[in-house]
Amino acid sequence: MSGPRKGAPKRTAPRDIKSWATQAFNSWALCIDNVSIISDWLSDALCRAVTGDGIVDRALYTDDDVVVLEFRRVLAMTTIDAGALAGDLAERLLTIELSTIPDRDRREEAELDEAYADAHAGILASLFDLLSQVLKVLPDVQLTERPRMADFARVLAAVDRVQSWKTLESYKASARDAVADVLDGEPFAQAVVKLVDEAGPTGLKLTAQQILDKVDAPDKLPKKWPKDATRAGGQLKRLAPVLRTIGVEVDDSERGPAPKRQRMYRLMATEERRCETASTASQSGLKQAPSCGDGVDASEGAAASTPREGVDAMDAEMDAGLFAASTPHTVSGLRKPSGVDARDARDAEMHLLSDSRPKTPCACL
Repeated sequence: MSGPRKGAPKRTAPRDIKSWATQAFNSWALCIDNVSIISDWLSDALCRAVTGDGIVDRALYTDDDVVVLEFRRVLAMTTIDAGALAGDLAERLLTIELSTIPDRDRREEAELDEAYADAHAGILASLFDLLSQVLKVLPDVQLTERPRMADFARVLAAVDRVQSWKTLESYKASARDAVADVLDGEPFAQAVVKLVDEAGPTGLKLTAQQILDKVDAPDKLPKKWPKDATRAGGQLKRLAPVLRTIGVEVDDSERGPAPKRQRMYRLMATEERRCETASTASQSGLKQAPSCGDGVDASEGAAASTPREGVDAMDAEMDAGLFAASTPHTVSGLRKPSGVDARDARDAEMHLLSDSRPKTPCACL
């Protein structure tokens, strides 16, 4: 006689697309635990699952009947290091980096369960209060610029309007950081960015083969380095969204002259990127720095870019203050139901996203 069915709050990474579809179809939310590496097929499957996916398979015991598994799910992953992520997946992630817990602050599971049980009602009530307020203002929220996850960004903007927070700015900043991490694992993309930065405000207009010939290729080609023009063009198309995020525009809509009619790639750094590059070059003491704007030299570019320090300070304050958790370190600190109402419990809703302390585990959503 079998026992009662039990849930699996955390799952291991699926081995193939069929097992993934079965898990996703039968769960409203999935948490893939302790991910070591994300394969290409799983990366694509995760991207599709959050926006809507459907898997068609042959029905059991039939030759021509099919079964369709349609799903759109909330996904979460826990990992210390999942390796290099694909650009489209990196832009869909809401990353939460957790600081190392000192040994003196560690608590047993029973203690955590008891503390959570005491705080659960207040947390749930505060979430419902926030939800009702966001739904009220959401129809009036309009964004002038929309990131890849446009609907999610609009919800964040509504939260900011209700709470006077800056969650949308924080989300965009974390997406840029994730994209930067993607570029760290793409040597060809790094070489293209360097080529564009050296080209100045006019940019480049080259074929894929010309780009492959002009970039600085290492003596020993990495595994991901394109072996021919076709693969180079394919990498440029795949990396174009990532490159645009860091200020490198990629346009492949033009064709060369007849009879070859080769595809032309126009690569150009945005004015904001040129200013930042000029500022960095000037501060490094380089004699020649990329131009920034019309008639602005490197030193002027550095002066114009100085306010960036204020932006960095604002980001640091936003990360440390906006999302700082007020969770007590003892059970007695949490077990005060008499003084907790729906509004007070909001203080415990958000957890620390970034901190100056060392970070090891990373939970991705």
